[in-house]
Parts: sequence; structure tokens; C-alpha cells
Amino acid sequence: MPRLFLLAALGYFLSTDNSLSQSLVQVSTGYYDVGPGSGGSNLPLPNPWNGSPNTVFFGSNAILSSGDPDVNAILLQNLGTSPLTLSALNVGGTIDLFSSPYDNITGTVTLSPGINYIFEGFDGSDVSFTGVVKLTLNSQLYSYNDAINATYYPNGVLYGFPSSTDETIPWIAIYTPIPEPATYTALFGLVALGFAAYGRRRRQLG
Repeated sequence: MPRLFLLAALGYFLSTDNSLSQSLVQVSTGYYDVGPGSGGSNLPLPNPWNGSPNTVFFGSNAILSSGDPDVNAILLQNLGTSPLTLSALNVGGTIDLFSSPYDNITGTVTLSPGINYIFEGFDGSDVSFTGVVKLTLNSQLYSYNDAINATYYPNGVLYGFPSSTDETIPWIAIYTPIPEPATYTALFGLVALGFAAYGRRRRQLG
């Protein structure tokens, strides 16, 4: 019985804890160009992309239909269980992807769990910017530095692979949600209390 009580208590704690609701969006950056076989990076294209299952895409049809898209993008994935509201998304604090000529989004975007949300960006080799992704979720601002790799994206994924033929880079996660330290502390405290109560109960019965 004590074990069942402990499991029930843990289940209740996890189901009612809302401390993670504001940070459960995984953020990835990628660069979509002509793809493998064209020289340059020879890396796979970002997947998912426009037309993939369970994917909502914001961007320009003209760029998508061209033979040389040459554009960076941001992928947001809500890993929680409740919808979140995205009210702003920009790069470097200056390039607003909600505005024209980028994704031209009016109002807010609801990020539902299990859906990929892709926001097309711009030609990273032709625009001056800082490689920081800023987004506002549920009225709270978050800021994440773009990923850097000395070989494939020395300036950041949003700049693309340094090549004149193919700048493609697949999705690279720049932020993956993890429980906050306070959540771990509370969870381990609950487990310790449960085992202490179980031990006392066994001594009383023995």
C-alpha cells in the first residue's frame, strides 16, 4: 500500500505541476538550399519541411517553388501537453519574422503539442544580423544563441554552410527543454518522504 500511495502522489505531482509550461518548446535552426549532390555542404535538407506530415509552414511560396531557395528557417516544437501562444519571433532583435517581407503573420500563433511549426527566414549570406533567436511565448521573452560548428557552420546555422553552391544545413537544436532545478528538487523530496514513511511503517509492523 505505501508503494501505491507513493506512485499515486508522484503521478499527482507530475500532472499538476505547471512550472514547465513556459519552456517546453524545442528551438532548432536550419538552412534550406539546393541539397546534397550539388557541391558545397552535401548535408541533408532540413526535415520536416513544407508539406511534411503534422507540419505548419510560414513562408513565401515564391521562394519555395524556386530551384534555389537559399533561405534559413526556425523550427519550433511544443514538447508539452498544452498549447502555447507565440506572439513574436525575431533574429538578432532586428529581423522580425512575423512581419513583411518575411512570414507576414497577423496576430499570434498557437503552438499545439505534436505539431512542427516552421518559420522561413532569409538569405543568411546576404543579410547582416546577430545569430540570436528571440521568441515570446505566453508573454515571456526567451533568447537562444544559434549553434556554431567550426567545419559546417562556423558563423552559425542561420548563416548557412560557407559555400557558393550549396549552403544546406539540416535542423540543429539550439534549445531542448529540460525540467527546471526546482522541479527536480521537489520531485526527489517527495520520493525521499515516501520512502521514509514506508520504512517507518515496516518497522511498526515488524
